[in-house]
Order: sequence, then C-alpha cells, then structure tokens
Amino acid sequence: MILAAEFSRSANARLADFSTSSLERGYFNLREQDRSSLGRLDEAPSELSVQRSRQKRVRGALIAQFAANESQLFADAVELIRPHVDGVDLNCGCPQGWAYKEEIGCWLLRHPDIVADIVRAAKNRVETSFPISIKIRVDNDLKMTEQLIQTAIHAGVSHITVHGRTRHQASTQPVSLSSIAFAVSAANNAVPIVANGDA
Repeated sequence: MILAAEFSRSANARLADFSTSSLERGYFNLREQDRSSLGRLDEAPSELSVQRSRQKRVRGALIAQFAANESQLFADAVELIRPHVDGVDLNCGCPQGWAYKEEIGCWLLRHPDIVADIVRAAKNRVETSFPISIKIRVDNDLKMTEQLIQTAIHAGVSHITVHGRTRHQASTQPVSLSSIAFAVSAANNAVPIVANGDA
C-alpha cells in the first residue's frame, strides 16, 4: 500500500515507493473455458466444459494499491502511475491503528461517500476503461458493507476485493464466508467481487 498523498506530492516518495519494469511481469498459462457450460464457483465443472478448455499465454497484470482519503490526491497519484500499471486499487481494508488515525484504510469503511468521491475523481482523470478498484473488509454491521459496495458501484468502481474479516479480527481467525457471500449478493452482479483473506 502506497500513501497517495506523499506519492502525488514528492518525486522522492515515488522513487522510494514504486519501481517496475516490463520484465517483472510474468507470463502464465490461462485455461480458457466455454463459459456457457460453467455453473457456480462451488460446483465442479462439467466434463464437457473441461474438454472445451484451451490454454493461452497471458501477461500478468500489475495493480498499484494506494491509501487515500482525499479524492484529488488519489487522482493525482493515479495519473502519475497510470503509464506503468494495469489498474489502481484504493485500500479500504488496512486495519492498523496508525492507518485508522490517518483516516485511511478501514476508516473508509464507514465513509462510503468519500470512497465514491475518490473513485469518481480517479475515473474522471484517466480513460474510463482503466480499472479503478477498491479492497474492503466487512463491517460488523453488514448494512454498512452493503452501502459501501453499492455506493462504490454507482461511482464506477471496476471490481471489489472483499477481505472476509472485520477491522478488529486478527488474521489468525478464519474469514467469514457468509459475509463474503453477503458482499457478492450486495453487488448484484454489477461488478466482479474477489474474495480475499485465507490461503
């Protein structure tokens, strides 16, 4: 997670926080499937869909993740890093105390309008096809999670990664699959939801 305010204001911060080259992006084999024969993620693929699978070589994507609470600073950071990455993610899930005091990370979970402003500002600064995503944790009050997801979707977020723990849960505790399922339902197929939190 890179702090957007420092990244956008300081060349030294940009040099210290981010460097990459095209050689760092690996290539891997992606198995394509006939999507028409696929069921839900928790269902085994049919024999027919496996037979229709084929592989293609694809380049890995590089996504930069920023922490921010000010839309213009986030948009500035996105504009600066845009030529070097395939997408940018807003961290709304860092549970660390220092981040919460700085009003970034998990602090944003209960401030959906700020998240929406940040997403909109970034989408207005770069081409609309450029992915702007958010990573969140679930809130103890799932209605807050639902409001955040729906507000972010309305603002134009490309996808949402859901870490299936609350701000106060340690990573030693298992993720809440039911909370992740709730987030998927709240998105109502408007954007992809990526589950996160356990190996």
